[in-house]
Order: sequence, then C-alpha cells, then structure tokens
Amino acid sequence: MLKIAESVFSIIGLSELVTGKKVQGGSKELLIQNGAKQEYADRLTFVASFREGLAKAKEEHKFLLVLLMSADHDGNELFATSIASEEFCTVAEDEYLIWAASVHTKEGYFASWSVQANNFPFLGIIYSHTSAVKLTALEGGSVSPQKLAAQLQNCMSTAGSLLISQRADRLEKDTRRRIQEEQEAALREAERIDRENSEREKAEAERLQEERDAAEQARLEAEQEAFLERQMEEDRVAKLYEEKQRSADILGEEPPEGGENIATLSIRMLDGSQVKRRFLRSDSVETIRHVVIMHDSFDGKKDFVISNSYPIKVLDPSSTIEAEKLYPRAAVIAASQSSPSPRR
Repeated sequence: MLKIAESVFSIIGLSELVTGKKVQGGSKELLIQNGAKQEYADRLTFVASFREGLAKAKEEHKFLLVLLMSADHDGNELFATSIASEEFCTVAEDEYLIWAASVHTKEGYFASWSVQANNFPFLGIIYSHTSAVKLTALEGGSVSPQKLAAQLQNCMSTAGSLLISQRADRLEKDTRRRIQEEQEAALREAERIDRENSEREKAEAERLQEERDAAEQARLEAEQEAFLERQMEEDRVAKLYEEKQRSADILGEEPPEGGENIATLSIRMLDGSQVKRRFLRSDSVETIRHVVIMHDSFDGKKDFVISNSYPIKVLDPSSTIEAEKLYPRAAVIAASQSSPSPRR
C-alpha cells in the first residue's frame, strides 16, 4: 500500500505528449476498444479525467480505480475483459469510480508517475484516509475476474467501513447544513411575513389616522361654519331689532280714530295676515313700510315693496298716501321682492 502525495489533487500537466504507441480511447471507450463488453461497462461509473476522479472520490468518499494500459505491454484485452465482468461489476458498481487511460497520453503518463506504476496493465485503488490519500496496487495483466473481485472486496473490507463512516459524517454534516439552511430560510420567511404585517399595520394605522384627521378637519370646518352662521344670525337679529326700533320711532303714535285727514288702510303682511291701521293722508308710502317692518312676520331676510291690491301696481315710497289714491280707505299688499314683481 503506497501513500500518494497531496499534489495528486492538483495535477500539473506535462508540456508535451509522451511518445510511443498509443492505446486509443479514454475511460469506458478504452476498455470497450480493448474487448470489454458494453453491458458490463455500462454498469460501472466512469470519470472523465484523473483530476475529476480524485476530486469526486474525496468529495463522495468512494474508491477510485485507476486503470492504466500500455500498447507496449501484453494483456490489455484480458485486463479489459476481466474488469468489465459480472464478478467485477458486482463488487465495484456502487462503491467505485473508475478512470482508465493509456500511459501514452499526457494525463495517463502523469497518473502512472503519481501512482508509481511500473508494470502494465496496472490497476490501483485510491481512497481518502482522514487527511491522507492512499493507494492499493492490485495485480494486473493476467489476473482473473474472480481474483480482481476478491482483491476489490478485500480492499472494501479494509477501508470500506472508513469510507462509509466518512460518508455518514458527510451526510450528517449535509443534513445539519440543510436543516440550518431550512431554519434560516424559515427565519427569513418569518421576518418577511413580520415585515409585511408591520408594513400593513403601519399603512392601516396611517389610513385610520388620515380618516381621523379628515373627520377632525370636517368637524372643525362644520363648527366654523356653524359659528359663522350663528354670527350672521345674531348680526341679522341685531340689525332687525335696530330696524324695528327705528321704524317704531318714525311711526310714533297711530292717529286717533274719527279725526280729519285720516286714511284707513288694510295691509296684507308678508305672511298673509291682515293688519288695519290709520295714517294721515299726508303720510308717505314709506310710512306703510315701517308698519310692515314692525310686524312679527317681518324677519329682515328679504326686502319687500308696497303695492295696491287691484290693479296691482308698486307704489312709490316717496309718494303720499293721498297721491297714490289710498285716501280715505284702501287695501295694500306687502310683497316680497323674491315673488313676481308687481307692475309699477
């Protein structure tokens, strides 16, 4: 059993091919071209290069079978058929990676140097043992399939448990790593969900706050509008009171009944009620307006005019009662200016 230097894992290519008669093909094709049966070759796991074989054997904790042939030596066909056989496949197909090459190629020559192969055909088994890489050189050439299978089985008995343990360790590490990755992924997902929930809650809180702010703004505006309306109403009532007081001062006492120059008028107020009052024949039509202003139906919201009842005609406020032919008796109307205007 030989120990291969760690430099095997970083193969340095030669600057030129090794001269000599070549055995054609590579790996599986090499065996088939030298007489191996396709059906057996298909059951084996081949690697494309010595470098790949070393890397995969170390990574997967498997055996690497290195098969080296030389066109300058006899026994290649027997060697190929012994490897691609039922006995060999039964032992090697699950636990072994296989790389085959001619020593007349650059990589085959380097591999023969690395494994210190002197006799050809050559079969060696490389496997990782803790931090070292080990090689078991098996017999080649005229060895029978049964003996090759026995040698493989013996190698598995010697180092197989170690590789199985290493694979179990790797599986455990991979499982722990997978569980950790799943836990980290679950944590990230939970954080994402929490973040989305937080963003939704924030957006909902902002929406509710906007609604509260809008409602508060509407309330303040309604209060302001109500305040202005109350102010306007108070101003109107105060103005109406002043206007009624002024009209009362202007009217003074009603002329006595039965006196001379007295005109008796029937006034239809703005609310449709009738009021009779005596005036002097010399009083102006404006005096009649003051009676309407003093009446309870007048609220000061709308202006009005005085007209006679028939034919309807708006009376001139500056004209006298006598001039408007309301003396000695007449009926007049207080008409709101929002109603159809009486003709003048």
